[in-house]
Formats: sequence, structure tokens, C-alpha cells
Amino acid sequence: MRVLVCDDHALMAQAMAAHLREHGHEVVVATTPQEGVAEQRRQPFDVCVLDLVFPGTGTDGAEAVGPLLKASSSTKVLVLTAYAGSVLAQQAMAAGAHAMIEKSRPLAVVSATVHRLGMGAARAERDGPRATDPGQPQLTAREREVLALLVQGCSTSEMGERLSISVNTVRKHVHKLLEKFGTSSRLEVVARVARGAPARTPRAGDVQPGDVRVVDVRPADAQQGVR
Repeated sequence: MRVLVCDDHALMAQAMAAHLREHGHEVVVATTPQEGVAEQRRQPFDVCVLDLVFPGTGTDGAEAVGPLLKASSSTKVLVLTAYAGSVLAQQAMAAGAHAMIEKSRPLAVVSATVHRLGMGAARAERDGPRATDPGQPQLTAREREVLALLVQGCSTSEMGERLSISVNTVRKHVHKLLEKFGTSSRLEVVARVARGAPARTPRAGDVQPGDVRVVDVRPADAQQGVR
């Protein structure tokens, strides 16, 4: 399958592209929504993996969903988001995106969803409370929010502003993430998430809420009534 990865975070984009290529897909990487739409118009893709936040570009991923689908209605759009309930995420789904995954999920989940969409999957049920992925640490709700922002490449101050918490509190959460993933740097944590690499065994008392893994992979006819 031909897959477009549209993400301005170089580490994540390249890791995702490499992972998808290992699974036999032809992958093109774009760093802005404008580049992604241009690539789609040049030669349509089977699946587009689209980030939502592109600082400094004057646009966002939600705004690109319409043009991507207009260029080829057969393309399936998979949205990556830090928060499944965010306004941007809901706007992207309303614009016709077929599925949505939190950015803190392992690449194995992304590639499996790409495969399902490319093979014509009509719908995937919303995940409820789920078993922990083998080898992945159990995180609190706040730790998952911080992890998602780390994956986006946010600085400590940016995370504090987005989450409305102090810089010191952010650092404490980051320290807990390093400890749970058994790493010594933020970059290592992001790399482990990207690869879906195993982390240390979760400790009793850790909490992982029933977050969204894949949300509403929609049949084409269902999209027509969404505005």
C-alpha cells in the first residue's frame, strides 16, 4: 500500500515511516499539511496518517482532512492526536477522518490500523477498558498526557502551559516516565514509544484508564451526513 505520513516531528515521522516500510508499505513523509495535500494530489495514497498540530504553519491537520479526501475519496485518513477528546480531533472526525489514535500508542497499533484501513475495514469498535500491552508500562492519566506531549516534541514550559500545571510538576511527571520506561532521557522514552519497545514491569497501584486506541473507523456512507 501507498501510505502518506504527515507529521512535523522528525523523529516520530521517520520512525513511523521506517516501521511501515518494514511491513511492506511504500511510504512518503510530509512535514506540513500543505505538503501532504500536494503529495496526495500528485499521486493519491491508500492511507494517510495525519498529525493534528503543526506549529508555525498557519494551519492544522483537521483542516487538511477535507482537501486530502477531495483529492481522492478512496484514501483513508488516520488521525494522530494527543487527546482523543480535543476540539481538533473532533473537527478532524467531522471532516471525514476514518480513524483516530492517541500519539502515545505504540507504532504496532498504528501499523495494524493502517493495514486494516488499507484492506477496506469499515469500522472498528471504540476501545473500552483494556488489558495493558505486553511490555508497556501502566501510566496515570496525567502521565499519558505528558507522554503524548513529549512525543510531539514539546518543551517543559510548553507542557506546563498546555496542561495548566507548573514546570516543577511537569518535571516530576517526566521523571516518573523515565523511571517507568527504564530510560535516562526524554529522547529514549519517545524512541521506545515509537518502536513499541518493552519497558519495565508495571508496579502495583499504577493506573491506566480506558483510553481510546482506535476511534470510529467509519464506513464511507456514514461520513456524508457529518458536517
